[in-house]
Order: sequence, then structure tokens, then C-alpha cells
Amino acid sequence: MRNTLLVAVSFVALAAAGQSIAAPAATAPAALTQEAADGISDADLRAFAAAMGEVQTVAAAVEGTPTAEQQAAMAAAVQWVGIAALVMGVLGAVLPGTAGTVAGWGAVGIVVATPLGRVAWLAIRWVDRRDWLFAGLATILLAVVVVAGTLALRQ
Repeated sequence: MRNTLLVAVSFVALAAAGQSIAAPAATAPAALTQEAADGISDADLRAFAAAMGEVQTVAAAVEGTPTAEQQAAMAAAVQWVGIAALVMGVLGAVLPGTAGTVAGWGAVGIVVATPLGRVAWLAIRWVDRRDWLFAGLATILLAVVVVAGTLALRQ
């Protein structure tokens, strides 16, 4: 039973480590017809590109969209946490006795704590953005997990 649990945790951790959270790739626009392209000059395209850059900067600031650096940091954190869970799962399967049990439970703890940490981070972000509905829902979810964990430990 213990080895089955550790193998399952290892597979989940491996899947999490292999995922990469990155900005969505930009799609290429459809080709313009010749009639539509005849009235557009290079100067018009440069002016449009400059204006769109400014609009995107303002929209990101207003909407609170994560920057590329923030997305890269989150992707790296998720990847390292997945690797840590995988290593702990393997150690739990290989090490004998108490050390193996502790490592196995450590892997389970990492796999459970990672999404809860992300929900907590989102709750803080939603409070900062004054989105009380989602902040409240995230807080309720975290409270349910804490109550369930407390009740489970009391049994």
C-alpha cells in the first residue's frame, strides 16, 4: 500500500515538474487580401504597433496581469516543487523504516501544499484587486481544508 501511494505521488510530481507555465503564444494573423493591403503603408503599421504596445502596457497595469518575469518565476517554482516531490517520493520508496515513511509523507505534503499555496497567493491577489467574491471563495476553500485536516488529525 505504501509503495503504491509513493508511486502515485511520484507520477503526480513528475507530471507537475514537466509542465511549463508560460505566456500564451501569439498567433499569426490571417493573411490580408491584396485589396486590403494596398491602402496600408509601412508608416501606418509602425504607428499601429507603437499604439498597441502602449495599450497593452496600460491594460496589463489596469487588469493586474502578471508580467513575463512573474510568470517565469511561478513556472520555475512549480517545476522545482514538482522535482522535490518526485525526489521525496523516490526516497520514500527506497529508504527503509521510518526514514522512508517520513520521506513518503513529505512527498504527499508537498503535493497537497502546492495547490493550497497557490490558492492562498490568489486570495491575497484578489484582495489586493478588491475582488471580494473570489477572495472570499478562496478563503472559504482554505478554511474547509484546514477544518478537514484538523478533524482528520483528531481521529
